[in-house]
Order: sequence, then structure tokens, then C-alpha cells
Amino acid sequence: MFKELLILSRITLTSQRTTWASVFTMDNSPTWALNFCSILCRDKAVRTEAMALLRDFPRRDAMWDTKVFLALY
Repeated sequence: MFKELLILSRITLTSQRTTWASVFTMDNSPTWALNFCSILCRDKAVRTEAMALLRDFPRRDAMWDTKVFLALY
């Protein structure tokens, strides 16, 4: 399940790539899925890639900020 979430998140993030420093969304964002992958998945490669996607595609989703999450994790 986590690998599928990672694949779908990568597709979504690369299709939404912008030139801005970060993207703000209220819904339809893979941030929660990537957070779950980076914390709960047992496969270290999946966790590492999820963290890389959070780093490479910074987002602010309502009150969740991927930069803050990465700093805390």
C-alpha cells in the first residue's frame, strides 16, 4: 500500500510542479500520504523516497507545512 501511495504522490507532485518556493493547498494534496509513508512504512527505501519528495516539493496544506515536518523529523 505504501509503495502505491508513493507512486501516486510522485505523479501528482511532478504534474503540479511550479516555480514557486512552496505550494499552498487546502485539499487534494499528497502531503498526508507522504507523511504516513515516511513514518509508518517498514521499508526504509520507501520512507527515504517519501522524505525526498516532501523535501523536493515543499507544500503548505492548510496548517501542515512539509518544511516544518522535515525539520521535526
